[in-house]
Amino acid sequence: MSQWMEIKIHTKYDAADAVGDIFYRNGADGLVIEDVEISLDKESSIDWDYTELPANEEPQECVNIVAYLPIDDTIFKTIEEIQIEIENIRDYGLDVGTGELEYHSVDEKDWQNNWKEYFTSIRIGKSFIVKPIWEELESNNNNIINIDPGMAFGTGSHTTTQQAIVLLEKYLSSNMKVIDVGCGSGILTIAASLLGAKFVLALDIDEQAISMTKENLELNKYENTKIEVIENDLLEGIDLSVDLIIANITAPILNKLIPQAAKITNKGGLFICSGIIDEYEFDVQEKLVRNGYKIIDRLVERDWVALAASKVR
Repeated sequence: MSQWMEIKIHTKYDAADAVGDIFYRNGADGLVIEDVEISLDKESSIDWDYTELPANEEPQECVNIVAYLPIDDTIFKTIEEIQIEIENIRDYGLDVGTGELEYHSVDEKDWQNNWKEYFTSIRIGKSFIVKPIWEELESNNNNIINIDPGMAFGTGSHTTTQQAIVLLEKYLSSNMKVIDVGCGSGILTIAASLLGAKFVLALDIDEQAISMTKENLELNKYENTKIEVIENDLLEGIDLSVDLIIANITAPILNKLIPQAAKITNKGGLFICSGIIDEYEFDVQEKLVRNGYKIIDRLVERDWVALAASKVR
């Protein structure tokens, strides 16, 4: 029976993408993201922050990233190289946190099920529950999003995804035409369909993300929404007038996306963006305003900011 090495890194959100890239470069096919934080379940407002929410035992900016690598003659050298590369991230000004690395071997049968322990149902906003496919839940008038988080492109547990859903829940109305830019696992696309969008275009530059979105769409019901999933670089070449664009991506990519979005967003339409580290918030707000948007809502949790903007010109 084949054996696998489970490797876990305890780090900070600021460094999560960089740590993930290190895992991928060293042979990982997918990652498990274990968030150390609580879910959003409050209605958004322009002045709302999370200072009144109960604190967790660990700082909420922490995250565990888990990967499984096949065990061969080079596995311990690979682990050593991963550790060195993670420490080198600090030289680029990223806060790695402890950067603590843990690892142990698992049999293939255990490996196929071990990652499931990291995922459980998450309640978000007023009506959403994101749940893995192996859990059974009664609907109870909730909007249930079924996902297979095997490749961990998005499980709903990250603050930025939850902020995006809260804003969608507040601003998306039925019969809207929507684009989800950087769809990942398709959670926001599915959320938009459950909220009554008549059309959703899901875009991602990553081929695996596109496959994952399509797979998760098959696990959910969206009879009244037409959905298209396309591999694409942001909005390049997209010629479609829409009512709402949602993007859960980093601030530098948002700054590139906003001028593209402004060209195809109807007047009075909306742009919802999350994934913004607070130090880049002003840059994103300025870009939105310069491209004809007005900021109408803002969510803040620790270092993460999400914005809703209306197209005024």
